[in-house]
Amino acid sequence: MADSRSTEKWLLALVGVLIVLLIFSVKGTLDTRRWKGSFRNEMAQRLDLEEQISRFENERLAWQKQEAKLKTDLEEVRRQAEDLKTSLEDEQAAKKSLEDQLRSAQAVAVSAAVPVRQDVTF
Repeated sequence: MADSRSTEKWLLALVGVLIVLLIFSVKGTLDTRRWKGSFRNEMAQRLDLEEQISRFENERLAWQKQEAKLKTDLEEVRRQAEDLKTSLEDEQAAKKSLEDQLRSAQAVAVSAAVPVRQDVTF
């Protein structure tokens, strides 16, 4: 009887240890599944963020190219404006010279009594 009681105690202890091991095993499996799900979600979020970063980087590069083109265009417009300003100054100087020549010609004509057309305008 003592042997059967001792055997029963060992069996109960063994069953208890097996139940504890089974519980730890099930808990570990559930934790692993949860971890795998979290890992998949995190990786999906990382990929989404990488795609967004790539898209933003491409947009930034496009904006930089557009900015460089606009700066080049602005410099071209400034150069053209400067050329036009110089051309205008040359035209105004030529006009003034022609007006001076006309006045001197009119003065000579008046002094020489040569009729001069008065309908010339500028």
